[in-house]
Amino acid sequence: MPDAILNGHDEWYGEGFCGGGIDLEFTKHIYPEPGCSKVHMFWRYGGCFMGTMLDTNKWVKMYQSPELEFVVNQDIHFHGEARFADVILPACTNLERYDIGELCNSGNGGYQSHSQTGNSWQIVVFQDKAIEPLWESRSDYWIFSETAKRLGWGEEYTEGRTELDWCKRFWEKSDLCTKISWEEFTKKGYYIAGVPENWERHFGFRWFAEGYPCDTPNHKPFQEEGKLGTFTGKFEFVSESLLYWAPHDETRTPISTYKQSWEGHHSIKARKYPFHLISPHPRFDYHTQHNESTPWFWEIPENREYRNGNPYLVARIHPKKAAEKGIKDGDFMLLFNERGSVLCVARVTYRVEENTIHAYGSSGIYNPVNPGETSMDIGGCVNILTPGKLIGSMVPGMAPNSTLLDVCKYEGPIPDSQCFEFKLDAVASDAETNAETCKEIIEGHGFEKIQEKVRKSYLKKEAGAR
Repeated sequence: MPDAILNGHDEWYGEGFCGGGIDLEFTKHIYPEPGCSKVHMFWRYGGCFMGTMLDTNKWVKMYQSPELEFVVNQDIHFHGEARFADVILPACTNLERYDIGELCNSGNGGYQSHSQTGNSWQIVVFQDKAIEPLWESRSDYWIFSETAKRLGWGEEYTEGRTELDWCKRFWEKSDLCTKISWEEFTKKGYYIAGVPENWERHFGFRWFAEGYPCDTPNHKPFQEEGKLGTFTGKFEFVSESLLYWAPHDETRTPISTYKQSWEGHHSIKARKYPFHLISPHPRFDYHTQHNESTPWFWEIPENREYRNGNPYLVARIHPKKAAEKGIKDGDFMLLFNERGSVLCVARVTYRVEENTIHAYGSSGIYNPVNPGETSMDIGGCVNILTPGKLIGSMVPGMAPNSTLLDVCKYEGPIPDSQCFEFKLDAVASDAETNAETCKEIIEGHGFEKIQEKVRKSYLKKEAGAR
């Protein structure tokens, strides 16, 4: 997206998640599409590209580009991306609205259903509304409904239904309505599908080995014929689909071969940036969730270290290389390359290879010391350092672990905050003169004051109702 906005033109292959079929990987797209205008407005709904996408500073430039004339950000928390919006629409949490869904069903990244992650049972949950939305926040459905109404097609969007009505509609349209009544479901709050009495064990790919139709759940039509999803219907050592769609692609050849990374230890760039960054999914957070909004997660020693009002990300370095750089465990360590720099706290450990730096990716915190500029980040947003280049011209995949950088012991000035709290404090004090500051809330005292105020307000309403 940044390439398209900044350059005014872009071409690529792939349909995002390509689990629906091999052909989706080879669908070509051109921006802008023939006969269509360029994008002038971006409505960012949930999540945080600033921490999960690559080459973060390119996203900063995109948001600041005059080509992108208007930006709306709709989110629960004040993530780094929200600061680039012209209009912020505060959404409430799932505790403040009705919903229906499955417990731990991630859909395996959009590739399949029946994909319960960390859960052996299929559990349908009725998400009851615990409280009304706080302050000026509203549910996503309310925001979209009101927007549709102002555009003149509110009735077409809502079909006259409330959030609770839509929950019941989903219950009616599934076989859940044959298992449990709506009244019992909303009262109990969940339904466990369980295992059928006539359940039989089926083994993956035994159907293929023994030549009968696929008998495992969630199979595709071609598997009814006992075939795999390849052109030949068999396991292939030479990919017939690649021979058909991309026979001259040097990045992904029909026969799998090892190729050196264009940004790796064997590349010319390694002479300047000798360390290889490994940035896996975070162990303690879930992508960007809870990363910025749950301060007690920062207390986990291997996750972050809270210093001078800021939660610094922990980055791991081998003892031999740390000694060469004059870095000790707990020192501030600057990770940098031509794309930017990130300030972290060093963890000296033998758990990484000598020329490797390990730091968890998908940071929900993006805090440059000079807001609005591509300056040193103190939020742990290591994707500032990762390349935005795709794996290949016909391979729709990112390459976050093909990242080279250098490190040094940081002995410069340390900010006494997260660099943006003063903006939130100013807004809060305008609304309420004795409002809690961000630092009070982060360090725990603010929550106590908020809870006491909410308690007094609740008791006052209860007394009035009586």
